Amino acid sequence: MSDLLPLVAAILKDKAALEASEEIATLRKERDASRRVEIIHAREGDIGEVEGEGDEVVVYASGRFEDGSYGRNANLWEVQLQSNEALGDECLLADLTGCQVCVGGGFPVANFTDPEMFQGWLHDTDEDDYEGPPPDGAVGMRFCFSPYSTWVTIWIRGWPKEEWEAEIRDGDMDPNESVRFLIDDVASQYPEAMVKFKEVGFVTRHIHGALKRLLSPRRKAKVRADRDARNEAADPQWDELTEFLMRTMRERGNEMGPETFMGQVSDVLTTLHRMGVHNTESGEERDAVVVQVVAWYEQFGADAMRDVVENALGQRNQGVGEEQDNTEPE
Repeated sequence: MSDLLPLVAAILKDKAALEASEEIATLRKERDASRRVEIIHAREGDIGEVEGEGDEVVVYASGRFEDGSYGRNANLWEVQLQSNEALGDECLLADLTGCQVCVGGGFPVANFTDPEMFQGWLHDTDEDDYEGPPPDGAVGMRFCFSPYSTWVTIWIRGWPKEEWEAEIRDGDMDPNESVRFLIDDVASQYPEAMVKFKEVGFVTRHIHGALKRLLSPRRKAKVRADRDARNEAADPQWDELTEFLMRTMRERGNEMGPETFMGQVSDVLTTLHRMGVHNTESGEERDAVVVQVVAWYEQFGADAMRDVVENALGQRNQGVGEEQDNTEPE
């Protein structure tokens, strides 16, 4: 018997073990990719090709679907994204139109190319709740994509703060032309402006099956407990008032984007709270008061309404005090 036989057998055994290990690693990588939410950039190639010859798909940010959680709006499943540090964390604003939101290892569910499929609204990053502070002077933007109401949040830096603050304040940007505005107006003037992808949100009713399949029993129990705890802490009466107010303002023709609109809603809610309407049961009488206050707000503005309500409260309290002073003791 050849003395090489044991050595050959040992080498073949090691080779088989190595190949098996590599195959397992590949399968794990494919499984992990299939569960990721990714922001990618891929250029179209020749006709009939998905990508041009030699082009590489760039992954700007990604996050594991099962690591998400129910958002402040419990109807959304939100996945926070980790940037690709090898790319310097960010994407040029000018390249935004080539980006796609992909799941399942590369299946696109939304893209920034077709303006008819999404709307976008600017917002101040102070209201965002992510790990790590935003870059100095960065502005946030939220996009809602059809048909499944996928939401994407980004941060933009390199656009002067005084300019985007004025844009938010004046509300001139058309949500349907948001990316065109960013590319044609902002990126053309500030070519070094960058985008950081922060979060992707999915409407839960559209991904119910994926949540059931991908979340472990322990993870599923935890996120449901967190969601239920937030729901229990909510004030149903206040939520109902807020919902009625928002619906009333929209029905009366308020078409402002979320950033401006929610600021206006907050102003009106403050007025209603000062007037004691928040303690009133829902019904025709309360609804009539809300409609009247909204009409006054539209006519006179937030500052005037605030002054008038405080004046009225002062007069009422003064009247109550005078009545108490004039009351004879028994």
